Amino acid sequence: MLTETESRYPQIEKEALALIFGVKKFHQYLWGRHFTLQTDHQPLVKIFGSKKGLPTTAANRLQNYAITLMAYSFDIEYVNTTKFGQADGLSRLPAGTDADFNESRKLDNSLLQLFTESLTDSPVRASDITKMTASDTTLQKVMTLHREG
Repeated sequence: MLTETESRYPQIEKEALALIFGVKKFHQYLWGRHFTLQTDHQPLVKIFGSKKGLPTTAANRLQNYAITLMAYSFDIEYVNTTKFGQADGLSRLPAGTDADFNESRKLDNSLLQLFTESLTDSPVRASDITKMTASDTTLQKVMTLHREG
């Protein structure tokens, strides 16, 4: 569901926002893999598909979207709307929050909190590491070489 501000975006930026949303939502499946983005909005193929960089006429928001997409390995292709039933069907789904997506974010935050709490309860302290490093001759040589370049 678009925010009030996003609903006033030009159509090309709404289409680009949809690509960004999809890539971010499925980041865990896409990261580190080569994939194909399919769109029924042909100008986005020219904007995001160029391996030479973003056209200088692209708006700032589109440039920000392109920077986000640079982290991924993908090809982008145009698919005619009449042959692209998935996009049409997905755009007509009932609007509202995505409970599963929001739930996965809550789970990610819970795991992060558990990890952080486990670090504070760790039996190894930074002061212990400092003492052990100071008494280890090999690590002292490494430290010296690091400082001297």
